[in-house]
Amino acid sequence: MQYRLERPIINGKRSRRWYVVWTEGKRTRRQTTWSDDLGVAEAFLAKFNAAASAPPDTFNMSQLFEAYADEREQSGIRSPDTLRYHLKAPDRHFGGLHPKDINREIVRDAIYQWRDDGKSDSTINKRLRMVRASLSWAVKEEWIERAPHIEAPSQAPPRTRYLTRDEFQRLFAEAHEPHLRTFLALAIYTGMRMSAILELEWRHIQGRMIIPEGGHQNKRRPPVPINTPLALALSVAAHLRDCDHVVSYQGKNITSIKTTFYNAVERAELKDVRIHDLRRTCASWLAQAGEPMEKIAAYIGDELRTVEKHYAHLSPEHLSSAASALE
Repeated sequence: MQYRLERPIINGKRSRRWYVVWTEGKRTRRQTTWSDDLGVAEAFLAKFNAAASAPPDTFNMSQLFEAYADEREQSGIRSPDTLRYHLKAPDRHFGGLHPKDINREIVRDAIYQWRDDGKSDSTINKRLRMVRASLSWAVKEEWIERAPHIEAPSQAPPRTRYLTRDEFQRLFAEAHEPHLRTFLALAIYTGMRMSAILELEWRHIQGRMIIPEGGHQNKRRPPVPINTPLALALSVAAHLRDCDHVVSYQGKNITSIKTTFYNAVERAELKDVRIHDLRRTCASWLAQAGEPMEKIAAYIGDELRTVEKHYAHLSPEHLSSAASALE
């Protein structure tokens, strides 16, 4: 909860006294400081904050998770909804427990259960890292004296799968639905993520450029030029246009294209192909063509260090200067 000092309007007049004001849901709440002196009001606010952030006399992990998520959201975390999403499964497993009740056996039971549910070790690792972060926050905020040990399986190595040009041609040939063909063309020639493509509207296409909206620092949506193959695909889509979204079906925008995509993958007889591999394919083709890592990073909206880590080895120029130094 975020608390602030204000002199609110009460009965049509600006109050002389300072109030502590905060929002719960859609309602604004307030508590008088009983003073019109700002210094006294600030001291009152400090005590109010300390009391509000103090742990309850008795609490469980569910309450701890909620308090941690609230604090991270107030501190300006980039994706608070993502944090809360990753805490849902740990909340179901550990929620009713106090931190002191969590032991190695309980943690391992959660790992086995999540594996039985088909979750990868990388997903499980992420969930348990969220639990660790919550417990570390609880120690810092003096909810608990020390955090229990939380072991987690190792993360899987980074995925490197990308499509060859022959594989993409087979996939495109098996994309019988027009909206899937539009999606594939956008994905392979722009490197945009699935969510960005499905949110793309015709107003974002300006001349020979795509100017998407949204995104954030780590998942930027940079302007992308439209090359000739993509221009042809978009001209077909424009002819069939039935709503404001570029990728649409029967006059409505599409929120998920997974079923249609994986049906085409099966018809094309491709192995181990995922939707995000199209973005990886775009970057891989650019690297293989000798484009500088800086340009690839700008093109797909990724950090340079991320692009260098995953795609530098595909570039014909990779380590060429080092080899030349040995001549």
